[in-house]
Amino acid sequence: MVEATAKYTLDKKALDDEIVKEKEWNKVLIADHEGKVITTKNLAAVNPDEIKFFMGCLEDRDKTIGPGFVLGGDHFDVHRYHPPLVYGRRGGPEDGEGIAYCRVKSKVNNQYVHFVITYLLPIISARAIPQMLDFSKKFRKNALSHTFRSGRAYVTKLTTLIEPHTRAIIAPGFYAEP
Repeated sequence: MVEATAKYTLDKKALDDEIVKEKEWNKVLIADHEGKVITTKNLAAVNPDEIKFFMGCLEDRDKTIGPGFVLGGDHFDVHRYHPPLVYGRRGGPEDGEGIAYCRVKSKVNNQYVHFVITYLLPIISARAIPQMLDFSKKFRKNALSHTFRSGRAYVTKLTTLIEPHTRAIIAPGFYAEP
């Protein structure tokens, strides 16, 4: 097993430098616990109501899946609700775009950071969400270690954003447990 560790930072430049490396992500939004934008990628402006909706999306499954997500004015149907992860897509089989949301709890100030990515076909959630989790771990100090499993075989040990009481599906066949 490989254990990953990373230094916590919410420095905009450091985040931007890392986001540039994520070539498969179309759009990115990272906001703090107050809804203030920390950084974005390929988003000219973000409506504060869109951020507010993301911040409350884990409170009620029906109120999230029903209306779906809106990012940059584009509507996305939400079809997976596995706190702290929520994801969905828009478009058809030729031009679809996926969206994923997660919240990361900082152990430095005990506040949530809200993280949204979109990804264009042929990238799918099974690829993008593990990338998102891997990216998140780089910016969380003293993150919890969880073991990712595929069936009975250990895949790798990662430092992730999953809260201690949570068991979350990461991608088909993969899940994290404390």
